[in-house]
Amino acid sequence: MIATAHYLASHPVMSTSECDSIVSVNLAIEDPGDCVLLSNIDSKDIQVYPNPLQGNHITLSGLPQGVHSLIIIDALGREVAAGNASNGTPIPLNLPSGVFILSLPDLDIKYKLIK
Repeated sequence: MIATAHYLASHPVMSTSECDSIVSVNLAIEDPGDCVLLSNIDSKDIQVYPNPLQGNHITLSGLPQGVHSLIIIDALGREVAAGNASNGTPIPLNLPSGVFILSLPDLDIKYKLIK
């Protein structure tokens, strides 16, 4: 199904008469229809421990079955670690002290991680 929206906007045109012109923009928005929801997991179902991180391992529980990609981002937005996570399996992390974002991109979930 394709839905079309019509949008009218005034945009000033630089001319000697200083008139405004009307710009018409047509937007086409495609409805995916039969999209499949990969996971309806709630971020509250997943536990990250220990947090604050003690030592060099972290464990995630409550993950859906399977292996999920994991990214650690520092306070400057740099990716400092990446790997895979599965339910209950310790993940080795060699991080300096600081605040990080632990991202599970395939689940669209992010956590604050402190070391």
